[in-house]
Amino acid sequence: MSSESEDSMGSDGQLPDGSQPISSLKRLDGLWFDDGNVIVVAENTAFRVHKGVLSQHSVVFEEMFATDSLQPSGSLSNVSQTHAELHDVPVVALQQDSAFDMSCFLRALYDWSFLYRPYLNKYQFPAISGLLRIATKYMAGNLRKVAIDIIASVHPEESHSWTWGNESPSRQLAPFEDEAFAYFRLALEVDVKCILPGSSYTVCKYSLERIRSELPHVSPSMLWDLIIGREKVHAFEREKFHAYVLESGIADHPNSSFRCSSFLRSALDNRSRSTHHDSDYLNFAVFLRSSKQMCPDCQNACYRIRMNMLDAIIPQLPSIFGLEPYAVLRNLDNASSIQ
Repeated sequence: MSSESEDSMGSDGQLPDGSQPISSLKRLDGLWFDDGNVIVVAENTAFRVHKGVLSQHSVVFEEMFATDSLQPSGSLSNVSQTHAELHDVPVVALQQDSAFDMSCFLRALYDWSFLYRPYLNKYQFPAISGLLRIATKYMAGNLRKVAIDIIASVHPEESHSWTWGNESPSRQLAPFEDEAFAYFRLALEVDVKCILPGSSYTVCKYSLERIRSELPHVSPSMLWDLIIGREKVHAFEREKFHAYVLESGIADHPNSSFRCSSFLRSALDNRSRSTHHDSDYLNFAVFLRSSKQMCPDCQNACYRIRMNMLDAIIPQLPSIFGLEPYAVLRNLDNASSIQ
């Protein structure tokens, strides 16, 4: 760099106009290729990649490069034109995208095994949701569909997959605290319709105060559908629970120390009198099954009650929350993923 250029550089490594030189930006292993012919900048990270790879998977990037609208250094406010030209490659600044999201998108483009590596379990939701955000914004249809399929495994259409809860063998994302709201917000953010029934169902397990607190930006109509759906779910589960209990054969056993039906009645009475009344009958069935005051046969009956409740309610979730049937929602998502 000439002495004139050095004099124009501020003490913080930025030029007087506030732009940031490429050389000072962070680079990630595996996403800076010496033969790359475009530099993508997101936040404080630069990625030197290939136009052909981006164009092959993204309609937006394909059109950008096809029209030759990208010039060396672009029209960037945070990247120095001088340093972009030193690399002799064009630069595009994606100023509204996070570096993490873009890194997930690019890693998936260059190595699809990135999506399924076991060591990503801890970060799977941030990684897949970041990929989905970028794939949606830049119209990368194939990657959007892959990301949707992975995320949909958390809220499947098949009731038997719900039986295992977070331990479902078909689930491809690790569980995390308060995930119900994260999935619901993501569905709205990137317009993924197929996970709305299941995510709405898990959200409605929380109190109305918690729902309003966690979803402050949800439209009034969507919030109303959630509230009405929540009441429908509770009524549906209550009706099915009591019907299946009558069919289950849970009873006291005179020749043993187990008084299963007496315990069940007592648990129901305590539950109804509680000031923190929990209307989640699925969890109540789990509680009964795990109780040592129930004999093994009646514990198994409680397990069957829960399975029967899931079989009854999961197919009804779209109509409960005012949504189209599962097949229609999936077709809409597939159509939005076509490049």
